[in-house]
Amino acid sequence: MLNFIVTMESNYDNELLELRPLVAVELNGEKKEDEQFMHDTLRPILKQNHDKINAIIKASKHFNKNELIQKPISERHLFLKNLMNKNGALKNLLIGINIGFFTSEEMKYYLENQTELNKRISEMVVVRFISNL
Repeated sequence: MLNFIVTMESNYDNELLELRPLVAVELNGEKKEDEQFMHDTLRPILKQNHDKINAIIKASKHFNKNELIQKPISERHLFLKNLMNKNGALKNLLIGINIGFFTSEEMKYYLENQTELNKRISEMVVVRFISNL
């Protein structure tokens, strides 16, 4: 029975990996483990979930697109970051839709580095959203 579970998990992990879009990133030198995770896992998942991320942020009751657009570009990042920090449910939802696409091994790594990766995911979501306004 245990072998069946491992096989199912492996097949599911392979299916998750096949869903991910390719993201071309050119890095020089050796990558640290967290950098490798960011480029190999987080970037493709965020790209895959781009439309969902945008829809969730725009549907937030505290989000006002006109207010954000009127702010200077330098302040938009801080505005959205503050919105996520004040609205824990929004932040957790945005993190959750992304970690739901982790493979078993990626989830193990995430659970070992959860605090740092949550910050990284939140930051990447903000940058991605603002760059597409």
